[in-house]
Amino acid sequence: MATTATVSVTLDMRKLEAYARNISRTADQAVEAVALQGESEVKVEIVAKDIIDTGALLNSIKAEKIADMLWMVRDGMHYGIYQEFGTVRMGQRPFMLPGVLRATKGFREAVSEWCFSEAAT
Repeated sequence: MATTATVSVTLDMRKLEAYARNISRTADQAVEAVALQGESEVKVEIVAKDIIDTGALLNSIKAEKIADMLWMVRDGMHYGIYQEFGTVRMGQRPFMLPGVLRATKGFREAVSEWCFSEAAT
């Protein structure tokens, strides 16, 4: 005795299409959030390492948008590189790389939160 089954599948593409429409905007927001966190973390490093500064180096740390999904965290002082890498007369006191690396640890979570926040619901 043969049995026949009919199966009907309906695929609701609305959420997927919404993700596709918004992914570049939300990914850019996630990158911005990490860049701004990087700016903050670099400033924390300068204070924590007690880098002798008039406040100019600390206040020159900025996150800047270069292009879509491309941000840069930089210092605006000519001597920042010497603090970071040292000289023949002064040891290194890295502040930029440790701060940015600490901020980027949360990048995957930031992208997930910004791009797929409704997916968790």
